[in-house]
Amino acid sequence: MTLLAVYCAGYYSLNELDLASTRLAVSSPLDRAIPFSPRWIWIYLSAPAVFLSPVILVRSRSQWRHVVSSYAWILAIHFAFFWLFPCSLPRLHPMPAFPESLAFEFLYGLDRPGNCFPSLHVAMVFAAAWIVRIEAPATGALMLAAASLISVSTLFVKQHTLADVVAGFAAAWAVTLLCARRAGN
Repeated sequence: MTLLAVYCAGYYSLNELDLASTRLAVSSPLDRAIPFSPRWIWIYLSAPAVFLSPVILVRSRSQWRHVVSSYAWILAIHFAFFWLFPCSLPRLHPMPAFPESLAFEFLYGLDRPGNCFPSLHVAMVFAAAWIVRIEAPATGALMLAAASLISVSTLFVKQHTLADVVAGFAAAWAVTLLCARRAGN
């Protein structure tokens, strides 16, 4: 619960800061070629279910240390980037039709267009999947598939760019690997 409080306090505080004048838009021609596809919002919104799943699935003490240390480091790294390298992705697409419009209104009400680089969505879901896979390989494999779909969804709902996704993946990989060694996994 403490990590969830740190996540919410840090993420939303940094998102509320008026960094608009210093925010960078990191977008490539490939990002611009990816179409806005509102139906992917449902997969995008499933991310919390994936990154909170270790609460139910992790049983051993060493795995709990792995979860806590990985998540804490991922949050620290991402919050540092959000503060020092503020990026945003403009929302230039039209609001989709019902029922996706409700999901986007919910999302936009919670999440301003900042805090993009690296993608915390991507980092958290991959970290959760890799950690769960140690104790439950089949469940972890399903979670890796879900993490991959969530990563793709961030591009189709125009919440992240390819650079954000790759950086989030790299952060999760490096942190979970280092924390696994320290936790004895």
